[in-house]
Amino acid sequence: MQILEQLIVSKRDKQDLCEDGLFINEHFAAVIDGCTSKNPIKGIHKSSGVIAKNCLLSALDSLDGSETMEQAFLAMNDAIVRWYQKMGLKDEAQRDSSLR
Repeated sequence: MQILEQLIVSKRDKQDLCEDGLFINEHFAAVIDGCTSKNPIKGIHKSSGVIAKNCLLSALDSLDGSETMEQAFLAMNDAIVRWYQKMGLKDEAQRDSSLR
């Protein structure tokens, strides 16, 4: 795979607050087009969009390239669910979709 160009431009001044991401390795290329969070998560200094992007990037990095599209999707989804479980927020996020 040859990457001709890549660019992420954050709406905010700090790139680490950007909800968009790129993932490129020898197995996968992914564009993560995040959405701006409507409600902040209490006690968390990053938006749910940034958290989701980081979970997805981490999940993609953990894949070995043998996964099907469905397996890759489930791994990314599970990474987000595990974050909410780890933070003790899974039930609250299930009740209030604006926290996801």
